[in-house]
Amino acid sequence: MKATLEAFLQSLQKLSREQLIQKLVQMKENEMNQSVILTEMRNTSTAMTRDYNKVLESNRKLQAENTQLKKDHKTVCELNAQLLRKVFGRQSEKMIYMDEEATPEDPLAEDAVDTEEPEEGQSADPPKRKEGLIVLPGKKGSRKPRQGMNLDKLPVDHIFDVDTAKLDTMFGEGNWSIYSWHIRKKVERIPELDYVQYTHSPVVAVGAEGKLVAIPFGDALRNYSIATASLVASIMFKKFVLGIPLYRQEWDLQMKDFPLSRQDMANWIVYFALNLFGPVYDWLWQELKKCGYIQNDETTLQVIHDGRKAGRLSYMWIHMTSELCDDVNPIVIFSYEMTRAADHLREYFYDYVGTMISDAFSSYYTFAGEHEDVITPAGCLMHARRPIALSAAVKGAARLPEEERKAMPEYQLLQLLARIFDLEKSFRELSADERKNRRNEKVRPLLDEYFQIVHTLDPDNPAYSDKMKKGIHYALNHEPELRRFLDDGHIPCDNGACERHIRPFATARKVWLFCNTIDGAKATAILYTLVETAKANGVDPYYYLKYLLDSMPSHMDDHDRSFLSDMMPWSEAFKAYAAKEKTVLIQKYRLNTSNEPPLQTRCRSGPNKKASA
Repeated sequence: MKATLEAFLQSLQKLSREQLIQKLVQMKENEMNQSVILTEMRNTSTAMTRDYNKVLESNRKLQAENTQLKKDHKTVCELNAQLLRKVFGRQSEKMIYMDEEATPEDPLAEDAVDTEEPEEGQSADPPKRKEGLIVLPGKKGSRKPRQGMNLDKLPVDHIFDVDTAKLDTMFGEGNWSIYSWHIRKKVERIPELDYVQYTHSPVVAVGAEGKLVAIPFGDALRNYSIATASLVASIMFKKFVLGIPLYRQEWDLQMKDFPLSRQDMANWIVYFALNLFGPVYDWLWQELKKCGYIQNDETTLQVIHDGRKAGRLSYMWIHMTSELCDDVNPIVIFSYEMTRAADHLREYFYDYVGTMISDAFSSYYTFAGEHEDVITPAGCLMHARRPIALSAAVKGAARLPEEERKAMPEYQLLQLLARIFDLEKSFRELSADERKNRRNEKVRPLLDEYFQIVHTLDPDNPAYSDKMKKGIHYALNHEPELRRFLDDGHIPCDNGACERHIRPFATARKVWLFCNTIDGAKATAILYTLVETAKANGVDPYYYLKYLLDSMPSHMDDHDRSFLSDMMPWSEAFKAYAAKEKTVLIQKYRLNTSNEPPLQTRCRSGPNKKASA
């Protein structure tokens, strides 16, 4: 570079003054041109830098958007799979597992033969079956053998279809005898009949003056009303047991020439529920709180005129005695509340001492935390299983190859829960102490393995579905409550019994949709309490409602409430009433309950011949 500079100076020394000026002008022009070019390059570089930064920012946003879209796509796919399962698939969360070597069943065998007998005093473990998870459409389980219909509890009517004169014509008089009877069994139904009953009470003229005295009628269900116990009980039974809304009952009665409006039926339901059944409802509450183990749940209810803005949801709370408490009569309480807050629990269970089984809704844990020394919360394995089962369903676990399916954490967890539920089912008939011992022996190792797997799972793993993440969080956050049933044989492992009593209400709610007033919602809670409690005790809800409608009016002025013990569905008074009602029904329709042949045929029967079935 130095040699180049020296050569340049030597070339300048050879130039004249004019040539030097011209050279300088040319160099100045070049400098100015280079300056312009440099300025343009700087501007271009700045613009390129700005554009480059915009491209980077745009790329970052697109990457974030792509990530979110992938997440949304995954969520939509899961929701779509859940919707398809809800519409077309199985609703059950049950799993089936079997031994590797399954023993084929004899299709002609009537009874299953047990190869091993359980030890004395112990319940047999559930049969082991081949491992195979059923989540979405897949193989159906083997059908149970169809058994004969048991009609022993129905009234009977024996009809002897014999015409002796016709037999004399066919075979000759005195030339035949009845060897036996060929019997055909069928069931007849008597259509429901609504009729008007006029009761005539005399008006008596007394003495010479002829003073008129009207003999009063007997006790009426409601003054100046056509309502009777049988009619009102039938309306209540159809709505709260069969789920038939009042407008359909109105149409049905009109077809039978009985113009009873739905408004009258609704007024009767509210009036009798609040005035006649209210004391029974309160008594059931007191009996419920005597049980040391209560199962709890809640569901939504819409009440139109409740003083709030349109669309606000109310709630129906359900409380019942534990399904594993054999020493108490089953009681199922429905209670209407405007909110789902813990205030409901504070109002009704402020003096309660015992264990409350429920899902992980915060109100139960808040209330239990306020009464740590007297109330023990217990969890529900069914709620722990549900999101995991849904996760396996949306991933199509039933359609995956066996190796891939077994590698899924959902599969491993569900198989453990399946074994636990099968064991719990086999322990149902045991006493509480025996059940606790069997749980510690059989169930505790399975539950320990379940939580060991859960603790190894990362709830933030993007490979897991949202349902799986929810299931992991649920198990981790509520492990003590989910384990609590192992320490007490009275605590069920899940809250399924409570949900089964909610189902009739939730199913009927899809038809009648809402309650019009708060009084209507309270009446609904009372009637579902009576109906579900009756069903839990194995009695006919219709006869129980009719019993209360017949019995309660005569006790409404009693200050001593001890008579309410006879108003319970397990009382001997009700059992006697129901038996009498069925006997009266048999007599009313003149059913022949005797299987002895009529007198005119006995003399023609052969000696010592018995009727053959």
